[in-house]
Amino acid sequence: MGEIWHFRDLLWALSSRDIKVRYKQTALGVIWVVLQPLLAAGILSFVFQRIAKLDTEGVNAFVFTFAGQLGWQLCNNTVTRASACLIGNSNLISKVYFPRLILPISTLGSVLIDFAVAAVIMIIVMAILGVAPTAALLTVPIWIALILMVSLGVGVWAAALT
Repeated sequence: MGEIWHFRDLLWALSSRDIKVRYKQTALGVIWVVLQPLLAAGILSFVFQRIAKLDTEGVNAFVFTFAGQLGWQLCNNTVTRASACLIGNSNLISKVYFPRLILPISTLGSVLIDFAVAAVIMIIVMAILGVAPTAALLTVPIWIALILMVSLGVGVWAAALT
């Protein structure tokens, strides 16, 4: 951990580079970050409520599905980006010494920005649909930290395998 702290400037540079590349090279950019969770939650809420007829225990089906989708996308994006980072930066690894764990950690910046945008959309959707937050909302930072730790661990393991 001391080595990672020593190379924190490199971590910051790699993270900011990842964020810039992620949003600069796409035609839709931030619009895709907004549309993707909304479309996925819409499709899944239709399937779960209309076709599978699952009970959401009084919670709006779209909000219920969207909340679950937020956690899943956080985990999926972290594992996907962390597992591909060593291959994507193989030229950097072969030329310069630095702790290799910095590369998967640097992907968390763009993952957290995607999550923050989706969380803001979730708040807006909840306000529009009249769903009031409960006290369980106070545990969200704990769940986010747990999801990030587990998915980063899986991503690092997958990166080592590739």
